[in-house]
Amino acid sequence: MNRQSFVFEIGVEEIPSQYVATMADSFKDSAVKLFHELRLDYEDIKVYFTPRRFALLVSGLVEAQEQVSVTVKGPAKKIAFNEDGTASKALQGFLKKNQKTLEDVFTLSDEKAEYVAIQVVHAGGNTIEILKDGLAKLITQIYNPNPMHWGNYKIKFIRPIRWLLAMYGDQVIPTEIECAKAQNQSYGHRTLANYAITISSAENYISELREAFVIVDQNDRKNRILSQLHDIEKAHGFTVEIDDSLLDEITNIVEFPTCAVGYFDERFLALPECIIKDPLKTQQRYFPVYVDGKISNCFVYTRNGGSYYIDNVTRGNERVLRPRLEDAEFFYANDLKTTMKEKAQALRDVVFVDKGGSYADKSYRVSQIAKRFAAYVGYKETEKIEKTAEIMKADLISSVVREYTNTQGLVGAVYAEKEGYESDVCTAIKEQYLPNFHGDKLPSEALSAIMSIVDKLDSVMCLSSVGLKPAGSGDPYGLRRQVLGIFFIALEKGFDIDFDKFIQECAYLYKDNLSAENESVEEYVKFIQAFFYQRLKVFLHDEKGFSVEDLDKISVSDLNIYKSVKKAELIGRICEHQWYLDFLQIFNRIVKLIKSSKDTTKGFDNGVVDEAAAEMYGAFEKERSSIVDAIDSENYETAIKKIASVGKSINNFMENNMALCDEEGKRMNRLAFFSDFCEICGKIIQI
Repeated sequence: MNRQSFVFEIGVEEIPSQYVATMADSFKDSAVKLFHELRLDYEDIKVYFTPRRFALLVSGLVEAQEQVSVTVKGPAKKIAFNEDGTASKALQGFLKKNQKTLEDVFTLSDEKAEYVAIQVVHAGGNTIEILKDGLAKLITQIYNPNPMHWGNYKIKFIRPIRWLLAMYGDQVIPTEIECAKAQNQSYGHRTLANYAITISSAENYISELREAFVIVDQNDRKNRILSQLHDIEKAHGFTVEIDDSLLDEITNIVEFPTCAVGYFDERFLALPECIIKDPLKTQQRYFPVYVDGKISNCFVYTRNGGSYYIDNVTRGNERVLRPRLEDAEFFYANDLKTTMKEKAQALRDVVFVDKGGSYADKSYRVSQIAKRFAAYVGYKETEKIEKTAEIMKADLISSVVREYTNTQGLVGAVYAEKEGYESDVCTAIKEQYLPNFHGDKLPSEALSAIMSIVDKLDSVMCLSSVGLKPAGSGDPYGLRRQVLGIFFIALEKGFDIDFDKFIQECAYLYKDNLSAENESVEEYVKFIQAFFYQRLKVFLHDEKGFSVEDLDKISVSDLNIYKSVKKAELIGRICEHQWYLDFLQIFNRIVKLIKSSKDTTKGFDNGVVDEAAAEMYGAFEKERSSIVDAIDSENYETAIKKIASVGKSINNFMENNMALCDEEGKRMNRLAFFSDFCEICGKIIQI
């Protein structure tokens, strides 16, 4: 069967950069689903995008559907035929609907009954005819974050749709929606080639648009920007700070990128680095430039167009940046008029969350929790914890942070340093929000790590205490991300702490909130622990790569990320060893035995003589203290090997005796023994 390339372009007015990539992913997913439903085979499928278009390119698309034969079930056999063997009305209707005769009928059966069935052959339709309607449907299936109406059209899309292009090879597919009918025409760059471009074939779509100054492939645009940035670095002898998120944003707002260098007045270099960078990056989308590791008065911008009159464009960018930096200069000078403690006092009037108190209340809770946390992890400089907690949120009321929100924490560290606070306190203020996103760097020092973990923990617990618990896939306050951040930091710093106990210890700080929500402390703690437990499983699987099977075998009830990783690594190493598999079998058997018993476990009675179980009791008693010590010292492999050796004597007993015999004293002792054995094993593995 012949195959050709296919292209479908949706031309729109400029789409906001933060949405275009997500919509393109949705476009591809919907297209893959559509081609599967339409039984249209292809070799490869890609979606490209610019701010003005989405383009679906399919290579090796068949010219027609393949013929398929499918089995169609009809009525049950008992109602398909009359008593004389003739077709019932139900069967006649079924045959008429499918244009078949009685000779085409055969029977098949499943677990419930026998049915009549027929074989139906679906002929393969022409690709162009099939896609004519399918493409119009595809547009409506693209995810739209903010759909809008325009004109008198009923269709809704994030921005007005201005044209459609649909071609199979060199043939136009005349798909149509309210506002546009597909042709073989696209449009070039808005300023460099603002006219209709006739596309000769789907194979030539990308190259012919490139001649009209449109680089459709987003990866090509990104690589061109990177290449130009590196060329500029070599030519000028400086270093461009290439922020991935900024690079993606710029890639998504241009169709033909050209990079150039601009400058600003050196006097602004007196400002802290974070205050200079924020207007450059977030307001102007410029790349900051460094010389010998220090920020310079240069920047690199990206023009959506060519290099003609580039000097005029550069002067325009410099002129726009100047008042931004003047504003920053004013805000910074204004903030220096008050101390961090004075700013912190004003936090009493800044609400952290409705019904959850102010940021001053949060600072108090963070101080209390951090001192408890520090005791667990061996950090003894509690006075630094109190200093940090008191002022770490103070910059939230500063003029700089109100104008440039991305500087929070960063500018607070600058102010604290100017006032003479210790370097690790300043670092903790600077790094309190780390990690901000997946893959972000983690706090660098012990104090920073403690304050970041505690700040995140308080946010999770406080928001949950006022009824803002995550539900389903919804998590508007990012509590799942906060918990994962806690695990990342705790693991990286080797903080050996059981969060299940720690959460319970800190719950008293939220009693008033819980009372207002009519929720008991017990229910609240149970929810937080379950939430952490679920995120721990996700972390171990998604971030650390442990298999679901291995995670199902380890005990993570203590919510200790440090211990959990060690346990998971252990199971991964020993899970195929025969001695472990033999132990697992006996452990599973004992667990089932305990669960099936109707007796209530009591303490072990040393006065009961049980010769049959003596060897088993003795083997465990001999190793019990060393097993517990090994578990407490987190030497899990040694512990589980010792447990497995005891398992041999238990297995021997189980094979030759009724485990829970009729004699009550012996039965209760054996049950107590098995329960104790399982409790210790359960600190490492679970069934």
